[in-house]
Amino acid sequence: MGKDTPSLGAIFGVFFRLGVTGFGGPAMIAVIRDLSVNHHRWVSEEGFRDGLVLAQSIPGATAMQVAAYVGLSRRGVPGALAAYLGLGLPAFFLMLGLSAFYARTQSIAWMVSLMHGLSVAVVALIGFAAWTFARVSCREVRGAAVAGISAVALGLGVNPFLVIVGAAAAGMALYHDREPSAAPVPPGNALRRGLAQSLPLFAALCLVMAATWLYSPGLFDLARLMLGINCVSFSGGFAALPLMYHQIVDVAGQMPGRMFMDGIALGQITPGPISITSTFLGYMLFGPVGAVVATIAMFAPSFLILLTVAPSFAALKGSRGFFRASLGIAASFVGLLAYVTWKFALEATWGPAAVALLAVSLLALWRRIDILYVVGFAALYSLLLL
Repeated sequence: MGKDTPSLGAIFGVFFRLGVTGFGGPAMIAVIRDLSVNHHRWVSEEGFRDGLVLAQSIPGATAMQVAAYVGLSRRGVPGALAAYLGLGLPAFFLMLGLSAFYARTQSIAWMVSLMHGLSVAVVALIGFAAWTFARVSCREVRGAAVAGISAVALGLGVNPFLVIVGAAAAGMALYHDREPSAAPVPPGNALRRGLAQSLPLFAALCLVMAATWLYSPGLFDLARLMLGINCVSFSGGFAALPLMYHQIVDVAGQMPGRMFMDGIALGQITPGPISITSTFLGYMLFGPVGAVVATIAMFAPSFLILLTVAPSFAALKGSRGFFRASLGIAASFVGLLAYVTWKFALEATWGPAAVALLAVSLLALWRRIDILYVVGFAALYSLLLL
């Protein structure tokens, strides 16, 4: 690890540049590793692996959490905040601009054709994500059962938060024979240290929520929804999509399903995690202020969770209960994603050209072609043929 302590500006600058140029979650994580381990030597290889395992074990977008962990390792909470903001702000500003553009052009004929094709690409993207997660979480009957029951429960209108709680309980019962790779470690006073370092930012978040309630109770309800979704969005940003869709489209009816899909499609043009869709939702429902508040609410809780549990990582890594519950939750997200894929497919307009685009998009994703190229091809295809 490098001897020189990096400035907060240096940490912010490195991750801001990555936020401007980096696309694709796994690819971005690989670049973060190269920058932090090899180039700047901010963390050791073992330290980076610990950060990656931690980020995959708690809610939130994995790449964002890994960046925050690197910053936390070198400069404490200010370093974590610099890395987190640096990586996330480019996607936020780009999504804000795209949302404003969409709001003004969504009725124009060429925009309708464009979003028609992109909606097909979204069906392919979410369906492929469900299949990818299923290969890991549903290899056994118990995982497939949790996924299937979760999909049916959401289809019957059960609150998705209750579905996740039930999946966690099922995981603890069904995976009683599974052991974490690390031995259990007593937490000691590590949790107290984690709470101490996250408390000031938690207080700031409470002030933001209070100000939001005074500004607009409706926006406060949206922010509260985003807070809850982020707190249970294990398995990366994709996990947030079925929860947002269910609450905003199915339950509240605040926007049509097609518009929600358009937001996901626009999010794929940005270099950020797919949960940056929250910026679009906030903008379309409450304007620029809504975009800012919804984004804060979608990303702040998982950041605070990282700060809180990072000192207790050894204990968390060896916890049987947490490990088994996380297996159940991961399986449930397969079912939730499958349900949303079905709903998205019903929202899309199908014909021979759309079916062909779906097949090409799935093939490209299977061949691991970058999502940005898939979305770009779908956009061009839709303008020419749909």
